[in-house]
Amino acid sequence: MQRNPQKAQGKRQKWLLALCAVTMGCSHSEEAPPKPVVAVKVAPVQTQDVQLSITAPATIFPREQASIAARVTAPIRSLRVHKGDSVRAGDVLATLESRDVVAARGEAAAALADAEANLQKTSAGTLPTDIERGRGQLASAEAGLNQAQKIYDRRNELFKLGAIPGRDLLTSQTDLAKAQADYDVAKKSLELLKTQSGEKDIAIARARVEQAKAHLAQADAQLSFTDLRSPLSGTVTDQFQYPGDMGQPGTPTFTVMDLSVVTARAQVPESQVGQVKIGQACSFTSSDATVSAGAGRVTVVNKAVDATRRTVEPRPSAVACSARRHSSPGRFPLLSSYRWPRCSSKKVRAAEP
Repeated sequence: MQRNPQKAQGKRQKWLLALCAVTMGCSHSEEAPPKPVVAVKVAPVQTQDVQLSITAPATIFPREQASIAARVTAPIRSLRVHKGDSVRAGDVLATLESRDVVAARGEAAAALADAEANLQKTSAGTLPTDIERGRGQLASAEAGLNQAQKIYDRRNELFKLGAIPGRDLLTSQTDLAKAQADYDVAKKSLELLKTQSGEKDIAIARARVEQAKAHLAQADAQLSFTDLRSPLSGTVTDQFQYPGDMGQPGTPTFTVMDLSVVTARAQVPESQVGQVKIGQACSFTSSDATVSAGAGRVTVVNKAVDATRRTVEPRPSAVACSARRHSSPGRFPLLSSYRWPRCSSKKVRAAEP
């Protein structure tokens, strides 16, 4: 039986291919896998601060605020500022009707001038009626004394010559003694009037001058009350009255706020308030995109806890963060709800590899 040489050759080729495949597979499995190259970086251990932050809703308050109201009841004559205007301390904001006050001041000034003239006249030595009367009584007593002295001298000579009896001499002597007593009394009375009455009149005149000055000062004060002035520098945030309205105590005309430095009072949860410390840096942003963020420092942390909301409030908010304003006075949204996204809390020490 003859074999087909072609079939035998094809069969040998198949066996060779299978043997090569087995040989190649064995050799591939015996090769070791390549080792990866790892880059190692060494750094020293350092201690750094970990920055924490607390976010809480806050309300903005001005550093100072004043409600400007009239101190006297009078119609408003004119307004010099309006809502949104910036003012300085002492600026006149409004003027009230003042014609009656001006007239009262003129009357007080005239009364003061009269009192000063009366004091000058009294101090210069002008004698009152009582002193003039005392001088007249003294002159009359002196004339009576001189007359009694002449009669006594004449009768004494006649008595020596034996022309008159001793009874007439005794009568003239009695009249002389009486005239001398009247003169002494009139002289003493005049001296008392000059010393005592003069000092009292001057004191009374000075008291009237002081009284007139007090009335003038009161009139000046009433006149100054007709000008409504700002007690602080800031911005007019509210206007309640207009020309023609009746200004009176208890009814505000303007509200002025100092927005150069503001305070944000936030309500921080009780669980986080322990991380807030006085003096930490803080910042607050407005929901209004037109207002830039403010930055400042924590100034107050209240110790009381709101039992209803479980938050801590300093007067009455939790954290008072004071900062300078960065927006124009008319655009600062005062007393609106604010977020306090970056209030620095207690720093924790940590290590980094």
